[in-house]
Amino acid sequence: MGPAGPGLDQDWAVIAKVSWRHEATLAVSDAATLLQALRCNLSRPIHPELQSTPPDVVQVWFEPLSTGSAATGQAKPPLTILTLNGNVQVAAQTLSWACAHPAGVLSESLARGGRVLIRIHCGYLYDAKRRLFSAALDAILQQLDTLHLPGGALESWFFVKG
Repeated sequence: MGPAGPGLDQDWAVIAKVSWRHEATLAVSDAATLLQALRCNLSRPIHPELQSTPPDVVQVWFEPLSTGSAATGQAKPPLTILTLNGNVQVAAQTLSWACAHPAGVLSESLARGGRVLIRIHCGYLYDAKRRLFSAALDAILQQLDTLHLPGGALESWFFVKG
């Protein structure tokens, strides 16, 4: 483990930085803008073949808040999770995802408020030496030491205030 910490030493390929703040609460318009260009900086260059044909490794879901009343003591009905469609692009040390929905449709879908869940499947990402990226949470939990196992799914989220 070097001075950069366990996640950024030369032995591991990890997601080093993300363009959103984990667990932040955003206004609908800010969330819609952010979802037009999610970005991850990688600690190592990704393999060139993944740059030319990027795998669909990013999932973005919206879990809306219930509008039912808890005052009655009745259980609220389950809600549908919305899958946001997007396009993945890969450059040397950057993974990007851009929402495919028009801004108006996206804002309308987020208007109730809720949680945006972002999943990145690291088991399908490998560096120039064909070593799998780790789903370690270095980019999110910067002050904590995390384990660096190959593969897995990095999960992060932020909230939308409707």
